[in-house]
Amino acid sequence: MNLIGVPREVSDSRFSPNNFKDAYQEFKGKLKNAVGKQVLVVENKSRNHGCGGRYSTIEQTSSLGVLTSSPGLIPYQHEKSPLEIKLEELGVWESWNPRKFDFDHSLVLPMKKYVKISDAGHSSQRLELKEEPLVLSPHELMYLGQHVEAENELFRTLKNAPAIFVETGEDVEKYFRFHNNILFGHKVRTLADIEKIMQKNSKEEREKYLDTSYTATLDLLGIEVPEDFRRNYDGKIYRKRTDVIKEIYGLGVSEQFLRGEIQKIKRNCGKQDEVFMTWGQRARLKDVSQKRATLLQEASALGMSDWNEKIELMPGLSVVASQFYKDTQEYHSEQTLERAQRN
Repeated sequence: MNLIGVPREVSDSRFSPNNFKDAYQEFKGKLKNAVGKQVLVVENKSRNHGCGGRYSTIEQTSSLGVLTSSPGLIPYQHEKSPLEIKLEELGVWESWNPRKFDFDHSLVLPMKKYVKISDAGHSSQRLELKEEPLVLSPHELMYLGQHVEAENELFRTLKNAPAIFVETGEDVEKYFRFHNNILFGHKVRTLADIEKIMQKNSKEEREKYLDTSYTATLDLLGIEVPEDFRRNYDGKIYRKRTDVIKEIYGLGVSEQFLRGEIQKIKRNCGKQDEVFMTWGQRARLKDVSQKRATLLQEASALGMSDWNEKIELMPGLSVVASQFYKDTQEYHSEQTLERAQRN
């Protein structure tokens, strides 16, 4: 498995052909004996934010699947944009193109399926199952050997990470065990080193850093999940479901209070003043409805309709989660319909 060449010109001044060659050799070496094993490809991109790009974050996309045969190269098929076509017609594409390549092949990692994990630097992640091989284009491979940085508003580096790298076999599980640890990628560069450090800690301390998206990813791939990942994942899902149920209940309490306030105001003011005097409460009722709609969507994503756990909302008041969710959903639909008819 050899590339036709290396990128000969890249707009990023930090690019080094030697860095690329070394990183590609490491990349290729890790894949050499990975057939039948888990393969994780991680891509990091720096995104600027604020006026004039005052600070930056790292957005990460990971792809995990099981390699079914040796990787290979296929000609890269690039769908040209109207701008590219026009520039080629004018004969200025080569001088305008900010990135030129000596190779035009994509790297194919044969897999029956893989899961794409998208993390835009926030707490939530999006998982997507792809039933196809994993293909890395020249535009992705060209960043082998480069690093990206996250900086604060004082331009101090908060995080430094490889732009693209691969883990295989047992190192995939180790990555999901340790990459959330602040030491990884800063003072400690390798999974083996951080594993030695973490072995000195208690089980509770080690499990604190588990990336439980590994559990959901393995579930989608139909692969057995390590026991501690499953336990922590189930615990997080339980807490999320419980929190959502309690938040929905709290919104119901707020709604009742606001409706009571509106009725009280109506009894003590003239009819012509009613709309003006209750606009604040009605605005907050609208906020309650919007928040409830969001929580119902979240509850649906958490599988609440099939979760028959009994949840204590307050001393002496418990509900079955699935029934409470269904009743709230029905009530919310009725309220939405009534509001639409009034308008």
